[in-house]
Amino acid sequence: MSEPTYIIQKSLTGKITVYYECSACKEGLANPLSKAGESDKCPVCEGVHMVPGVTEWEGVEAQRIAAIEDRKAQIALGVEARRAQHAAEAEARRAAQNAQWHYEQAELKLSAISWSGTAMSVLGGILFVASIISFYTSGPNDLRGAITGAAEFVAAAVFLVGGGLGSALTKILRQLGERK
Repeated sequence: MSEPTYIIQKSLTGKITVYYECSACKEGLANPLSKAGESDKCPVCEGVHMVPGVTEWEGVEAQRIAAIEDRKAQIALGVEARRAQHAAEAEARRAAQNAQWHYEQAELKLSAISWSGTAMSVLGGILFVASIISFYTSGPNDLRGAITGAAEFVAAAVFLVGGGLGSALTKILRQLGERK
């Protein structure tokens, strides 16, 4: 007994049907392709026969399984991409926090430089006044008082210049920081 000829059609809804003839009475029969390889009974002659299309059904099943595996792979890639994105976002947050910490540390250092510059300027002013007082209160023959006054004057100048440089350096560094 040879396998009957058959036709396989896919409907608009995606249902795949195999059309064939009963091998005994030649009645037109139809079954879902998923029944291929199973036995079926003809409703007219009640003859038993195998539904054709086993090879096609195996191909359809292989395609369906491949599509499921492809979808699983796409989902896995999507999950991996989201993990990578979350990791990149977390790294960016850590980098931003690190940059903020370094900025705050630099601000503290600038503040310390500014205060030390201010302190040097105040100390220089006090020494300048002390040097003038010491210079004018020493007598014309008081070499020691004159030298002390001159040394205080030089120290005052150093502190005043140092304090001014510290303040200027602080301003420059802050302006450079604001440009970024």
